[in-house]
Amino acid sequence: EKIKATPFSEFFVEDIELKGLDKVSENYVLSKLRIKQGEIVSAKELDRGMDQLYGSQYFKSISYHLEPVDTSFKIIFKLVENPSMTQLRLGLHYDDDFKTALLLNFTQRNFLIKNSKLSADFAVSDNPRFLVSYLLDFGLIPTVGLKFRGNRFETRLYENLVPTDQLDY
Repeated sequence: EKIKATPFSEFFVEDIELKGLDKVSENYVLSKLRIKQGEIVSAKELDRGMDQLYGSQYFKSISYHLEPVDTSFKIIFKLVENPSMTQLRLGLHYDDDFKTALLLNFTQRNFLIKNSKLSADFAVSDNPRFLVSYLLDFGLIPTVGLKFRGNRFETRLYENLVPTDQLDY
């Protein structure tokens, strides 16, 4: 006999199992998913949590399946972590204020501590600038960190459309 399956919009989570974690902590994953065992979870909430996990860039792929447990479900996540925690990026930038710049970005995840990120941005140009940040994400509590920023900027002052002075910041 054929039974027509209807997708459910929410379900009760009995348990959550995470497989494949090495470089990332369980607390971090659970905080990004924002689902808890012993609660009713909607499919929308689960999708939002998956988006948060993918957005962290710690994972190459994420999949899950639901395993029935009486009238509830156990969610089993299979996580494949990115093999490299280091990224180097290059780019070009142009605008009227900062002019043309070569952009360099270096990002190292898990730098010194699990779930941390060191990021350094440099713009090499006539008006150079930089931003260096170190962030610690412990999961449910807010992210803490340090940021250092600097730039050099030249602008002109005008009076009646005639340049009168140049300022360096």
